[in-house]
Amino acid sequence: MPHYSLKITPQGALVQFHVGVSGPRATALLAAGQPVPASIPITGLIDTGASCTSIDATILRQLAIPSTGQIQVHTPSTQASAPHIANLYDISLVLVHPLITRKFDAMPVTEHANRPHLFTNPR
Repeated sequence: MPHYSLKITPQGALVQFHVGVSGPRATALLAAGQPVPASIPITGLIDTGASCTSIDATILRQLAIPSTGQIQVHTPSTQASAPHIANLYDISLVLVHPLITRKFDAMPVTEHANRPHLFTNPR
């Protein structure tokens, strides 16, 4: 399995990524004669304690990615009996690194509104 080392910044383990519409959505847009939005470069936060991947809602809106459903999310600030309901989306994600290129063509993520342009725990 590929790996690489990076410096831990005061903000955490930050990595450069490109976020775009999922491969299946790009195919559907092209088949419908519609343009595929260009991917957006972001800085991602690797959060090893996260149970899912989340991305800032403004990025999802810029790419016009529709929600595919909802999921219950438990956070340190939610009670077990009252989880947060988060919208789900499918995206493509490309790890940007000189030694390793890793592409995820269709990755489910939740929207996140608290940390602009950061997402957590890419898999």
